[in-house]
Amino acid sequence: MTIRTKKTDQKSGTKKSQDNKFMIFLRNNRGFWIILPVLLILILLIAYPYFTLIYGSFTSEPPRQLSFSLKALTLEKYQTIFSSAQFWRALKNTLVVSFGGMVLALMIGIWLAWLTTRTDVIGKKIIGVAAIIPLFLPAFIGALAWSFLGSPQMGIINVFLKGLGLPFKVNIYSLGGIMFVLGLYYTPYVYMFSSGSLSRMDPALEEASAIAGANNLQTTFKITLPLILPALTSSAILVYILMCEVFAVPAILGQPARLYFVPTVIFNWVRGAPPHDLNLASAMGILLIVIVTILLFIQGRILRKRSFITVGGKGIRPKEVELRWARIPCFLTALLYLFVAVVLPYIVLIQSALRDYMYIPDIASFFSTAVMSVRNINSVINNSLFWTALRNTIAMAVFAGIVGGALYLIISYIIYKTKLPGRGLLNYICILPIAVAGLVKGMAYLWAWISLPIGIYGTVWILILAYISRFTPQGLRAISSSMVQIHPELEEASRISGCGVIGTIKKILFPLVKPGVFSAVTLIMLLCVRELSTSIFLYTSKSIVMTVLVYDLWESGKWGSVAVTALCLSVVLLGLVILSRIILKSEIAGQK
Repeated sequence: MTIRTKKTDQKSGTKKSQDNKFMIFLRNNRGFWIILPVLLILILLIAYPYFTLIYGSFTSEPPRQLSFSLKALTLEKYQTIFSSAQFWRALKNTLVVSFGGMVLALMIGIWLAWLTTRTDVIGKKIIGVAAIIPLFLPAFIGALAWSFLGSPQMGIINVFLKGLGLPFKVNIYSLGGIMFVLGLYYTPYVYMFSSGSLSRMDPALEEASAIAGANNLQTTFKITLPLILPALTSSAILVYILMCEVFAVPAILGQPARLYFVPTVIFNWVRGAPPHDLNLASAMGILLIVIVTILLFIQGRILRKRSFITVGGKGIRPKEVELRWARIPCFLTALLYLFVAVVLPYIVLIQSALRDYMYIPDIASFFSTAVMSVRNINSVINNSLFWTALRNTIAMAVFAGIVGGALYLIISYIIYKTKLPGRGLLNYICILPIAVAGLVKGMAYLWAWISLPIGIYGTVWILILAYISRFTPQGLRAISSSMVQIHPELEEASRISGCGVIGTIKKILFPLVKPGVFSAVTLIMLLCVRELSTSIFLYTSKSIVMTVLVYDLWESGKWGSVAVTALCLSVVLLGLVILSRIILKSEIAGQK
C-alpha cells in the first residue's frame, strides 16, 4: 500500500510540475492569448477548407461527415485527369486565351497610362476615368453583352456589317473573341500598376537618351519600358492569373462553340450535366492552384534578379512628350476603349431590357420602337427571386465588408505593430487565397462545411464566410498600406503621456488608419457584389445573389430578364461607389 501511494504521489507531482510549466509558459507569453483566437479564426476560414479540398482530391468518397482516413487515400482521380484528353485541351485553351488576353490588356493599359502620365494629350482626367470605369462593370456582364453583339448568327455587329454591305463577320464565340473580352475588362489592372510607376520615374535617363540622339520612340522602348518592368511584370502575371481563374467569361462565350477551359470543366463536374464527380473536380482545382503558384514563383524570381530603382531623393517631374498633331487622335483612342468596353455593352443591355423579342433581322429593326415595352422589367420586378437576390446581395456585402474590415484591421495591427510570436504565420495564411481561384474556393467551402455537423451549408452565412476568406489578401493589403505609414514615434509618445495600448489604438492609431479601413470595407463590399465564382457552388434558392441569378437566367435563355437584372446589379455597384465617395469626403472634411 505504501509503495503504491508513493508512486501515485510521484505521478501526481510530475503532472503538477508539467501543469506549472504550462502556466509559466502562458504567463511569460501573454501574446499567445491574443494571437491564438485570430489564428484559429484564420485556420477555420482559410486553412481548413483548403485541407479538406486537398484531402478530397486524394479520395473517391464524396464529402460527408468529418472523417479522415489514410487508408482512403488514392491517386485515382489524378491518374484520370492526366489520361484525359479533355483536361489537356482545356488546359491548353486556358493558357492560350489567358496569354492573348494578357497581351491585349498590357497593350491598352500601358498605352492609356503613358498618355496620362508622360504626354501632353488633351483630356487627361477623362482618359484616367475611362481607364478605370470598366473595373466596376463585372467581366461576365460584359461577356453577356458581347455575346449578343458578336454572335455569328444574330449578333448586332454582324447585322450592321451585313446591312452596310461589308464582307466581314464577327464571331465572339471563339478563342480570339474570349481573348478580346478578357483583355477589355482586365485593362484597368495594368493601367493602375503602370501609371503609378510612370508618374514617379526619374527622367534623368530619358534626358540622357535624348541627348545621345534617340528619338521619342527609341527612348520609350529602350529606356522607359525597361525601367517600369517591375510594374509591367507584376501586372502581367496578376492579369494572367486572374484570367486563368475566371469562370463566367469562358463559360458564356466558350460553351456555344464547345470550347472547354479548366474552370468550366471543374464547374461541369460539380454542377453540370450528370455524372457529377466532386473528387475529380477537387483534383483539377488543386492542379489549377499549382499552376497559379508556379506563376507567382516566376514573378518573384524575375523581380529579384534585377535592380529597378527609378525614384531618387530629388524632387522630379517627368518631361512630357509633345504629341503635337496627334493630341486629339490619341485622346480619341481612349474614348474608343471606353465606348467598346462600357458604352456599347450598356447600349445593348438597355435595348435588350426594353425589347419584347431579341431577333433583329436588319439595321432598321434595331432602332424600331414597335417591339419595345417594359414587359421584361415587369417580369423581373414581379419575380420574388429577384428581390431575394437583391436583399441577399446587399446584406451579405455590407456584413462581409464590416466584419471582414474589423478582422483585417486586427490582423494588420498584429502583423505590423506588434512583435507577437506567430505573426508571420498569420501573414502567410492571409496570402494563401491569392493562389486559389474563386471557383476552387467555393468548392473548398462545399467540402469543408458539408463535412462539419454545423447547419450553415445552404444559408447566407456560408457565403459570408467564403467572401471574408476569399478577399482577405485584398482587404488586408488595403488596411496595411495605411498601417505601415504610421511612424512608431506617435505610439511611443502616446504611451509616454500615460495612455495605454487600448487608448493609443483608440486615440492615435485608429483615427489615422480610418480612411484605409473605410477603403478596405468599400472594396470588400464591391468585390462581394461582383462575385460569381465562389457563390455558384454555395447558393440555394434562399441564399441566391444577383450574380448567380444573372447567370441562371442566361442559362435559361431569358435574355430580356438577364439584361434587366444585370442593369440592376450595375446600379447597386454604382450606388456603393457614390455612397463610399460621399462618406469618405465627409470623413476627410471632418478630420480637417
